[in-house]
Amino acid sequence: MKKVALFLLLLNGFIIAENLHWFGDYNKALAEAKVAKKPLLLLVVSRDKNSTTILKTCFSKDSVIKEVNSKTVPVIVLFEGRNSYPIEMYYTTVFPTLFIVNSSDETLRYKPLYGEEIRAKTLLKLF
Repeated sequence: MKKVALFLLLLNGFIIAENLHWFGDYNKALAEAKVAKKPLLLLVVSRDKNSTTILKTCFSKDSVIKEVNSKTVPVIVLFEGRNSYPIEMYYTTVFPTLFIVNSSDETLRYKPLYGEEIRAKTLLKLF
């Protein structure tokens, strides 16, 4: 059920997953990030309009897609699917929330970005 909800959120979010190489499983993404020696880009979304809007406006831009795919391992998780990522490490009550995580020790590289702070221009400055 959680995977269906995430799929519908992505579908409603303009199918951005088509161009970004999103993982839907935190542990698989973390393993890939360790092998690739890249940070993890963790986007925690909810079943709300704000998450859908950010997916449409920020993660559909070619410049963001290129940078995210080349410099990070992106993973998108649904907050309501609490077993899909270590919620105690990346807890939030604002959606969406974006964490950039060191794959070696799972610490944050930057302070999280919340809701409307997640913009293409802001995100590109992090890389």
